[in-house]
Amino acid sequence: MLYFRIIDVNANRAREATRVIEDYARFVLEDTNLSAKARSIRHNLVTILKSCNRQMLANRDIQSDIGKETPTSAKTTPEIIISNFSRLGEALRSIAEYLKTEMPRLVKEIERLRFEAYQLQQEFFFILYPKKGLERLRLYVLVPGVWNEKIIRDLIKGGVGAIQLRAECLDDKELLKLAIKLRKITRAHQVLFIINNRIDIALLSNADGVHLGATDCSIRDARRILGPDKIIGATSHSIAEALAAQRNGADYISVGPMFSSPTKPHLAPAGFSYLKEVAKKIHIPYVAIGGITAGNLPVLLKAHKKLFKEPLRIAVSSGILNTNNIYKATRQIAGILNHKGCQ
Repeated sequence: MLYFRIIDVNANRAREATRVIEDYARFVLEDTNLSAKARSIRHNLVTILKSCNRQMLANRDIQSDIGKETPTSAKTTPEIIISNFSRLGEALRSIAEYLKTEMPRLVKEIERLRFEAYQLQQEFFFILYPKKGLERLRLYVLVPGVWNEKIIRDLIKGGVGAIQLRAECLDDKELLKLAIKLRKITRAHQVLFIINNRIDIALLSNADGVHLGATDCSIRDARRILGPDKIIGATSHSIAEALAAQRNGADYISVGPMFSSPTKPHLAPAGFSYLKEVAKKIHIPYVAIGGITAGNLPVLLKAHKKLFKEPLRIAVSSGILNTNNIYKATRQIAGILNHKGCQ
């Protein structure tokens, strides 16, 4: 019966951990979905162990507990949340193991909760460490301030890995409202969300990061505001700009324009000669941009493959958004990028 003491202690640990996670989702992320998932794990645990309450209380002995927990050494917010997920998983595992001796019929229900906790941890990891999303990013789409939810969902369904909101024409109130809406959609599908230029809007909407141009706030100042875990990208049209961005701490650079672009017709194509310089001197991820379409993408892929080992990342705007079928255009370009053997 003393095993119920172990179950009781770990039930308390699990509830405390889910409360920390839930509070972060509710008050910091303001994400009702994630908050509800954390709360559900806690409530379901209480329900599952309800039949054990009498035995757990009878064996509770706080004063003689020789293994009282020491405070966590986590210092940053991501570390706090991840450490509480670890605490939750370990507690549920211990409960499941000791229930095998006392109430084996409850083990499957606890294991189901443990699986839900692992799934929720994966969702939080994407939010807490957005830079990890750059590793699997292939297709990055720039959207203007005028869009509807169907366009965004077609992009996501088609295979986009990141969306950047470029809406200089909107006033601050409308821009923030749009950014918050777009943040919710992208987070639900684990798609990176970047704000163009506006560090304040990126911060207020809890975007994954910001993309900065030559005349915007400096990369170093943006890092001071957004912190170490957010993504900061920088525009580059020359190797000098690329090197400066890398030196100042950018997480990625855009390189281009590769081709003539209707979005920025005043810029002459950089051509593939720029890629050769990037391959020699740049060590952070780069995203090729400018006039890229399904028609000219194979040419770019071929040039990239000769210079780089890592997969090609591209940013597209009109090449997808100006087509008659956004989902089909996105799927086509994503398919070319992800074709076996393409780099």
